[in-house]
Amino acid sequence: MSMISVGDLAQSFLMRHQNHTLKQQVNDLTLELASGRKADISKAIGGDFSYLADINRSTQVLEGYDFAIAEAAGFTQTMQDTFERVQDLTSDLGMRLMSSSASHISSVLSVTSGTARQDFGTLVTALNTSVAGRSLFSGAATDTAPLIAADDMLNRL
Repeated sequence: MSMISVGDLAQSFLMRHQNHTLKQQVNDLTLELASGRKADISKAIGGDFSYLADINRSTQVLEGYDFAIAEAAGFTQTMQDTFERVQDLTSDLGMRLMSSSASHISSVLSVTSGTARQDFGTLVTALNTSVAGRSLFSGAATDTAPLIAADDMLNRL
């Protein structure tokens, strides 16, 4: 059996080199443990960056979904506010119309009809609401208002 002997100076150099390598590995592992991140990402993933690219793509897709959700939330909140306004106006108008119908005084009927005309204009304006240049109640044709102006509608009627 042949034996390879190493001289004292070479053995000292070899031990110092191994000691330095161990210290560097301990420092790298301590840093990784403290930060939760790999020190050498390319070595950790073996040069296959498809996983990293997939994570980046998924992050971008999720950011797009987040933006779409925020936009939809804004639209639906505006729609809900519009519906509440329509409900408030129609209930108030209904009460005024019922109370004025019992009165046969022409001035009360005239004031009530003028108020009803104004409320109708407010309702049409509310239903023609647009957010960010898109009409809320136009269906697929968001670039146009769903209703014509209240005065034009009343004149046509």
